Amino acid sequence: MFWRNNRPEISLLQHDVAHITFSVRNGKALLRPCVIHDPDSDAGIHTLSWHGSPLIRFYTEAWCPTCAEFVYAGFSNDDEGAAEFLSSLAEWNQPGVGLNEAFTALTPLFSLFADGYYRLEERELYPTDGNGHFFWAVGNEKQPNPATTGQWIADVDYHYQSGEPCFLLPGQPPSRFNPQRAGYYRDKPESHALAWYMNDTWLCVLLDGHHKATAAALEGRADCAACHGLTGHAGRAVNLRRTVD
Repeated sequence: MFWRNNRPEISLLQHDVAHITFSVRNGKALLRPCVIHDPDSDAGIHTLSWHGSPLIRFYTEAWCPTCAEFVYAGFSNDDEGAAEFLSSLAEWNQPGVGLNEAFTALTPLFSLFADGYYRLEERELYPTDGNGHFFWAVGNEKQPNPATTGQWIADVDYHYQSGEPCFLLPGQPPSRFNPQRAGYYRDKPESHALAWYMNDTWLCVLLDGHHKATAAALEGRADCAACHGLTGHAGRAVNLRRTVD
């Protein structure tokens, strides 16, 4: 009699200086992007969810890939789930962790992804929301954000430029802010944050490192978080993104 192995399997597929591509099989799918349909309108809400609760929300009624969407907070209140998430980061959240060490240390987190192909990459990101505001200022009120979509470049025969990882959004509410933690990281530019890149936008959702990114903003550093980012994008890959559905 054969027993099916349902343990999550994380396999390294490709490794070079800039990034690591890997696959997840039998993943728990606790952390994943999804679309929620608003029952009171024709709107859709793109979100990164944890245990089924949104961490951030992109709201649109246009369903247009080149139209800016509204961004507002999600912030899961699942304390038990948050404890599981934080425990999966315990080995990674150490100073001076490089890409190779990060991949090994983040394996417990990767097991929480849905099945698919992903890429882990180190990136420089700006501690703003892509709309001129400090990244941790996102609230419950819907605000239009041009960084939610690519852009047409008129002087290059109206060439369309897809988004790429550039700006940050919070995955935790501002009530979690601790001034002492932000102060601790002000003279530690080598400390990395961790973010998930949202498809075809210029935005990444912070999973870990809110105080590191805040410290970078206070210090005026553009490389606020050399993020080992995560995303779920089909086809092409950048910033720990899912490369194939």
